[in-house]
Amino acid sequence: AKGAKTKRRKMGRLLTIELENFKSYAGHQVVGPLPNGAGKSNLMDAIAFVLGVKSRNLRSHKLGDLVFRADGKAPAKRRASVKLVYKVDEGEVEDLKAGEELHFMRTIAASGVGSYRINDVEVTWEAYDKRLHQIGVLTKARNFLVFQGDVESVASKSAKELTTFIEQISGSEDFRADYEELKNQKEKAEENTIFSLQKKKGYAAEKKQVREQKEEADRFKDKIEQLADVQVQYFLFQLFHIHKEMSGHQESIEEFEEARGETQAREVKAEASLKTSKKAHAKLNQAFTASEKDVGKVRAELDKMEPPQIKLVAEVKSLQKKIVEDEKAASKIARDQQDLSERIEGIAEDIATLEEAEGELDKTAKEAKSGSKKTDLQMDQGKKEEYDGLKAEAQKKTAADRSQLESLVRQHKSDENSLAQLEGDLADLTAKLEQDKERLKKLEERHKTITAADGSTSPTRTPLAQLGGDLADLTAKLEQDKERLKKLEERHKTITAAAGEAKAQGRNVEKELQEVQGKEREDGLKRKELESELEEQEEKMAECLETLKRLFPGVKGRLLDLCKPVQRKYDKAVTVAAGRHMDAIVVDTQQTGYDCIQYMREHRVGVASFIPLQGLKTKEVNERLRSLSANCKLCLDVMSFAPEYKAAVMYAVENTVVCETYDDAREICFRRNEKVKAVSLDGGVISKAGTMTGGNASRDAGGGSRWDGQAAAELKAKRDKILSELGKLDTQSGRRGADHDEASELGTKAAQLKTKEQYMLKDLKVTAEKVAGLRKACEEEKKQASHCALEVKKVQPQLAEREAGISKVQNSIKLKEDSTFSSFSRSIGVASIREFEEGQLKALQEAASGRRDIREQKAKLEAQLQYENTKDFASPLAKITKRVEQTKIKLSMSEERQTSLAKEETLARAKLRTCEEKRNEAKNGLDEKEIEVKALQAERTEGSNERVQLTKKITAEETSVEQLRGKLHTVLQKAKVEEVNLPMVPGEKGQVGNHYGSETASSQQGGSQSHGAGSEATGSTHFSQTQNSAVRKDQADAERVDFAKLVKNRDAEPKHVEKLKKEFEGGIGELRSEIELMQPNMKAAERFEDVSERHKSSADTFDAAREEARDATALFNEVKQKRHDLFMGCFTHVSESLQAIYRDLTKSSKHPLGGNAYLSLDDSEEPYLGGIKYNAMPPMKRFRDMDQLSGGEKTVASLALLFAIHSFRPAPFFVMDEVDAALDNVNVKKVCNYIKQRSRDFQCIVISLKDLFYEQADSLVGICRDVATDSSRTLTLDLEQFDA
Repeated sequence: AKGAKTKRRKMGRLLTIELENFKSYAGHQVVGPLPNGAGKSNLMDAIAFVLGVKSRNLRSHKLGDLVFRADGKAPAKRRASVKLVYKVDEGEVEDLKAGEELHFMRTIAASGVGSYRINDVEVTWEAYDKRLHQIGVLTKARNFLVFQGDVESVASKSAKELTTFIEQISGSEDFRADYEELKNQKEKAEENTIFSLQKKKGYAAEKKQVREQKEEADRFKDKIEQLADVQVQYFLFQLFHIHKEMSGHQESIEEFEEARGETQAREVKAEASLKTSKKAHAKLNQAFTASEKDVGKVRAELDKMEPPQIKLVAEVKSLQKKIVEDEKAASKIARDQQDLSERIEGIAEDIATLEEAEGELDKTAKEAKSGSKKTDLQMDQGKKEEYDGLKAEAQKKTAADRSQLESLVRQHKSDENSLAQLEGDLADLTAKLEQDKERLKKLEERHKTITAADGSTSPTRTPLAQLGGDLADLTAKLEQDKERLKKLEERHKTITAAAGEAKAQGRNVEKELQEVQGKEREDGLKRKELESELEEQEEKMAECLETLKRLFPGVKGRLLDLCKPVQRKYDKAVTVAAGRHMDAIVVDTQQTGYDCIQYMREHRVGVASFIPLQGLKTKEVNERLRSLSANCKLCLDVMSFAPEYKAAVMYAVENTVVCETYDDAREICFRRNEKVKAVSLDGGVISKAGTMTGGNASRDAGGGSRWDGQAAAELKAKRDKILSELGKLDTQSGRRGADHDEASELGTKAAQLKTKEQYMLKDLKVTAEKVAGLRKACEEEKKQASHCALEVKKVQPQLAEREAGISKVQNSIKLKEDSTFSSFSRSIGVASIREFEEGQLKALQEAASGRRDIREQKAKLEAQLQYENTKDFASPLAKITKRVEQTKIKLSMSEERQTSLAKEETLARAKLRTCEEKRNEAKNGLDEKEIEVKALQAERTEGSNERVQLTKKITAEETSVEQLRGKLHTVLQKAKVEEVNLPMVPGEKGQVGNHYGSETASSQQGGSQSHGAGSEATGSTHFSQTQNSAVRKDQADAERVDFAKLVKNRDAEPKHVEKLKKEFEGGIGELRSEIELMQPNMKAAERFEDVSERHKSSADTFDAAREEARDATALFNEVKQKRHDLFMGCFTHVSESLQAIYRDLTKSSKHPLGGNAYLSLDDSEEPYLGGIKYNAMPPMKRFRDMDQLSGGEKTVASLALLFAIHSFRPAPFFVMDEVDAALDNVNVKKVCNYIKQRSRDFQCIVISLKDLFYEQADSLVGICRDVATDSSRTLTLDLEQFDA
């Protein structure tokens, strides 16, 4: 390295440090002498302080904190100071000799005010820093100390921070400001040069262009003269042939005028006759219309009678059916009452019989007791005592078995009771199942009878079968009447295709309207309350919306009107999903919305919300929601709307999901945890937050679709329009006559049959529902019976097993008793003791058992007797009898009303026939008069058509003449606009072109505005405006044109005129194209000299700018080179020294070659603008970034870099604060050895807590606490005296 080859600069040494009230050092203390050795961190702060380091690096917030204050006295009167005594080496400082001392002192008061002194003379910071720089101490670069924790931060510096560090050490940073300033000057000079060059090139190009324009202007003048000659011939040719063609059309107009006068006279005569006939026709038509209204009124009355009649027929049948059913019920109750009396008598007899049997059993028990007493008397007293003792002994031996036996018997009785209960339940279910099967069979037979509708009239068939037969008969008759009605309608359609088409449309619309109205009727009760509240508000809002549409074109309409569900089942879900936005008004922009709000506020027409399409922010469609489930769809997908309104619809419904049922919505929101708003088809809502809402809002209480009203209104309008058209067509075709009456009557009958059919179908539906319900009940009863049977099968094996256990225990008891009583039994002469005991007890037990059975049976009979006595048949029988009487009264009243309505219907039909006869008479007279009117209309129309044709011909000729006049005027105007001088007849002053020019000038003075010389201004006057003075002047000018100057094509035929005209236009077009392509600049000659002068001036400016740029570049390159040389000199030295130092710090016996560390530049051309990367590879380790090294490896790498940098521009002393904190003993020893080797080059002061450093030091400075003053004390030990 360059630094290594040069002679080492001589450096002095740091002798002592004098401290006064600095931090923990109280009073005046001297630390030193300071050869290589170790100290404490506060001493590190004192050295940094005296050498000008800022307070933030001294572990304090401000300089006043450095004053000693541990003794509790007021620090305001104290000051702290640190003095550094430096011994100068030979040639180190110019004005000092070797061995002389330099005293650097820095003082600080408690207020933070400080001062700098050199050799006890106060100086400025700049002088202080300059003197430090002379001895090699760089305060800014801090090349003389390393603070605690700075070691690892050196290795972690960024590439740019390392570059800045090298610049400070190398001194290249001093050229940074000059570098930036000269660089800006150089770039500005280059920009000026480029600008001057471009300006020079522009003037050169402009000079060349002006020269070419000057030459082209001369050629342009020649072409203009040639074009003027061709244009004169062209306009003379057109004017000549236009005059010739106008003369022919004028002769044709005179011939057609004469023929039109004759035709018009005939037309006036026919018009007078037609007027008289129309008056008579109007009177007849009024009479016919009046009769038609009378027929309509009578038919309306008949239509009103029909529903009450149908209702009365059904009511009579229903009442008759109720009477029959009530009479059957009364008969059944009477029979049940008789059966009850017989059952009560039988129960009383059974109770008496049981009481007799109970008395006989009591008698038998008494005899058994008396017999046992006799037997006891025959047994002597000794045997009696022996029996009692043995009995007690046997009781003890069988106590456990008897307890077990009692438990088994108790469980056995419980199971028997359960089995009896299950068998009873099974029997009840079986009986009920048989009853339901019987009912089901009857209902199925009834359903089959209704469905078959075989029309049987047998008196024995059921009422339901009768209804089925009636339904079949009515259906067949209805089909026959429909067929007849169809034939009549086909015959009517032949009258006019338009009437038939209108009728078909009317039926379709009426059908749709009926469906919608049916839906509205279902929801009518709920909707009435809302309509009464909202009707007035809705009307006002509808009127306001129409007004807004007229005033502001950007208003599209309500969202409700712009979209609709794809199916009716989604109506309620879509309404709930959109909520209040459904009534919002969609507009194009926000400004339109503001205008509408202002209008509504001024006129006070209510409140509305607006959705602007432009700038509307909506959420994106979540495509994942489309695949949640087959029963769940996005609300957006079930709505139909125009693409332009998608943003408004998306804003209203967002990502709402529509589910088939509320369970599907709960599945999505709660089980799958989807954070979406879910709406079911019945209007239930689950919000994103999980809240659940059911039912309908007040405005949706109708339950129907919000689109039903809209659809109904459209269908009504469509129906009214079609009926109006149909009425017009019927009037024109002479009405329908008798066929219409017959069709109307058949339609009425068909409606009656249809109503009857609906009643039958409803009965059929009810029967089918009952059949389904009974089938379901039977299935449930079968399941319950199967369950009971399984329980019975489970209990029966348990009973058998428990009986076996009871038998086993009883045998065990018997064996033990026989063993105990064996000798006693032999002595009294019995086989076993039970034979003796049974002889006496058997009779008593049998009597007790019989008595118990009799009492149980007697209790059951008494309970049954009590239950039967509570039954009351008299009250139900009385109610049924009363109901039958009331029903008969209602039946009588209904039959009377039915008879009355029948009479009214007969009278109405008679009145209808009378009105129809009058109408037919009026129609016949109207038809005859219509024929007469049509004949007169045809005559008038024929004359009118002839007159019109002649008028059209005259108009066509006049139009042709007018077009030719306009064409002539256009040609003259065009000649004037194009400034073509047409030749005039000799003797007139001036020429046409000049005269048109004066006319145009006078016109402009009168208030009109010219269109300019480049446009064809022909719209202000026309030859048909004969009263216009300008038009008359144009006609006079056209007459004065001298056609003698027309050179050729005077006798050209009309068919060749256009061809010749195109040839003229082609020649003119070519000349104009050449002239247009030339684009001359008539002032080019004047501009040429001016441009030449500017071109010369720009060339001089460019030369001056180029010279200025050359000078700026030279100055910049000079500073750049100096900065580069300083930086690279330092970088090269540090890079080469780093490898050697790192190798020395990392080599060992195992790794004699050590590790490798190197620096690399990002920008080799201008390294101070880029970064420096530092990489270190410890021995036997692969390449890794510095951040991935361990703490010890980072410390070694950092120390190597610090020592390398220090070697470039070494300070006379190097202070390090606990740089060995992260090192193990091996690395500490290596660092100690390296510092020991370098100690001859510079003075090294180390603050450390490691023993290895102590061993290698020349002297030690110990820091301890002075308890008396509560401050720090120093102890100095010179180790060199022990080396000897």
